[in-house]
Amino acid sequence: VEFLAEDEMTNIIPNVRMDALNMICGDFGPFRPQIPVKVPLWLAIALKKRGKCRIQPPDWMAVERLTQVLDSEREAPREFEPLPFHYVEISRLLFDYARDDIPDIYLVRSLIEDIRDVRFHKVETGLELINSRNHGMKLKNLSAMEVNLVRPFMVRAFQAFDKHDYGDQVLDGNSQPTSSDRGKRIIKDKEGNELVPKFKAHHRGMILSERKECHEEIQKLLKGGFIQESNSPWSCATFYVNKRSEQLRQKKRLVVDYKPLNKFISAVQHPILTKDDLLSRIKGSKVYSKFDLKSGFWQIFLRPEDSYKTAFVVPGGQYEWKKWFVSPTKMEVFKDEIDFLGIKIKDGSIEMQKHVVSKIQEFPDELKEKEQLQRFLGCVNYVAGFYKNIAADRILLNKRLKKNAPAWSQEMTEAVKRIKKQVLELPRMSLPGQGQKVIECDASDLYWGAVLKEKMPNGKEKVCRYASGSFQGFETEIPFYA
Repeated sequence: VEFLAEDEMTNIIPNVRMDALNMICGDFGPFRPQIPVKVPLWLAIALKKRGKCRIQPPDWMAVERLTQVLDSEREAPREFEPLPFHYVEISRLLFDYARDDIPDIYLVRSLIEDIRDVRFHKVETGLELINSRNHGMKLKNLSAMEVNLVRPFMVRAFQAFDKHDYGDQVLDGNSQPTSSDRGKRIIKDKEGNELVPKFKAHHRGMILSERKECHEEIQKLLKGGFIQESNSPWSCATFYVNKRSEQLRQKKRLVVDYKPLNKFISAVQHPILTKDDLLSRIKGSKVYSKFDLKSGFWQIFLRPEDSYKTAFVVPGGQYEWKKWFVSPTKMEVFKDEIDFLGIKIKDGSIEMQKHVVSKIQEFPDELKEKEQLQRFLGCVNYVAGFYKNIAADRILLNKRLKKNAPAWSQEMTEAVKRIKKQVLELPRMSLPGQGQKVIECDASDLYWGAVLKEKMPNGKEKVCRYASGSFQGFETEIPFYA
């Protein structure tokens, strides 16, 4: 949703002299080095990517201002501090593309996340009050994300008015559900019968061992009251997956393919934190807990009247869900170390798990097939933050993915060998804490590299992350001075 904020105006500090840019949306510039100029955020990011400017963070992103906003939000349970309508989206764009231009970025990120969480809670609390006490409430200074929280409530309110005005009037019986119909009302024909989406799954078949395992799992779910036999006209297929998590517990996982059903429901949009965001929240921690939400959608509450829509088929029967399910057995509580998203976390530091390293070692030294090379580079990208100066070897292999790519060469084979050897020696990294941050940079005519370190109170430095890349196009012509 960040694109919603791309037209917001922001200040940039040009690094080069440029004439005015004549755009359909307006004229911007001229640009003079070190003289601030206001441009749309999308243009600021485009110039930033080309090394032609720095982006000035807006005044409201200053640590002092954010601290004041957070304190005010906590003190006033029914009021919202004025912030830009797209403050969440603006901050995400700046975090992604202008990290080096934001002073105290980790503190700024943490403050904005706290402000967002407090405001979200206030919105949800306000809606609960309206539901429980039947009175109105003013919610001023809401942002786009917070308005999105109110939207389901407003839809229900309009549905209530609609039902009051039109009673049980139904849609045209000849129509099919569209995106505008989803989540609004049941679609019925002229006789009052509900129209059913035209999908009815047939089971794809299972090998004998999976059939036995499936039968045992279905009986367990029936006995636990989680599912029941179904004659629903809706049904989706099932199959087993056997990924690494399933291999570790030595048990395959039964999955329902709900893609056909998903076409008839409206998704609830919610921002998901990245791995780096999650890791930044546990800096300084020494005791960890992890809860495994087994079987994905089983964590969702289910209304009884919607049970028939969840029908699925297995060898020998059709069933539907009755209630939600959560397994408390797959959790790790108060541990000194845990495995999380391919990373081992211990004592405020992180290292790659062995299975990630082993996966890279399984690839052959010659990767002549494009898809195979893409999978290899995908695995390598996952460990890039632990790998010093990976850019040269990675960029050499990237040439094979371009149009009119060169033939596989011995040089590329040697690059794969170097990567596989280096991956075996990946260091343990520290999570950035409260210590003084040190960034060491280096560059050649073609490549650049950087190391993020943290200086501890005892004077020692710990490595937090590596980064490297290559200069592209006009960047190779820009002079750099040490």
